[in-house]
Amino acid sequence: MSVAWLLFGFRGRIGRLAYWLGGLAQLFGWYVLVVSVIAFVEATDAGMIVHGPGGLTIVLVIGSLFAVVLVVVNFALCAKRFHDRDHSLWRFLIVLVPIAGPTWLLIELGCLPGTSSTNRYGPVPEPLFRHSSGDDRGWHGQRTAPDPYVPSASSSEVVERLTGPARTVPSRLQFGRRGLGGR
Repeated sequence: MSVAWLLFGFRGRIGRLAYWLGGLAQLFGWYVLVVSVIAFVEATDAGMIVHGPGGLTIVLVIGSLFAVVLVVVNFALCAKRFHDRDHSLWRFLIVLVPIAGPTWLLIELGCLPGTSSTNRYGPVPEPLFRHSSGDDRGWHGQRTAPDPYVPSASSSEVVERLTGPARTVPSRLQFGRRGLGGR
C-alpha cells in the first residue's frame, strides 16, 4: 500500500489502523496550515514582512488550496473505510446531522470492524504490520491468507492433530496388577 494511494485513492478498502494513521497525517496537515497562516499574519503585523495587498492574498490562496487537498484526503480515507464496511461514500452525508452525525461517523469508521471477507469493493485489506510471532493476522485481526489451522479433514484427523497420535488401547482394560476381571 502506497502513501499516495492511502491519502488520495478512492477505490479499494482500508482497515481501522490505516484509517487512523491517515487521519493523523491529515491532522498534522491541518496543524501545519493553521500555524503557517498564523505565523505569516503575526510576521506581517510585527513589520517583518512588508505590507502589501499581494502578500496576504498569496498566503490565503496557497492556504485554501492546501485546505482543499486536505478535504480530498478526508473524503478518500472515508470512502475506503466505508468500502471496508461494505457501504457507499454517500453515507458520509450523515455528518450533516448535528452532533449525532459526526459521532456516528466516528464510531462507524473508526471503531467498527470491516467485513471479514471479500465484498463488492474488493478483497480484505492487507494488514499494515505483522505480528512478531509470524501469524498472518494484522493489527485489525482479520486474516489475509487461508487459515492453516482450520481443518479440512475428517473429525478423527482433527482430533489426532490436536491430541497427538492415537494410542493403541489394549483389548482388555487393566486396572492394577491383575486387571479388571481378576483371573
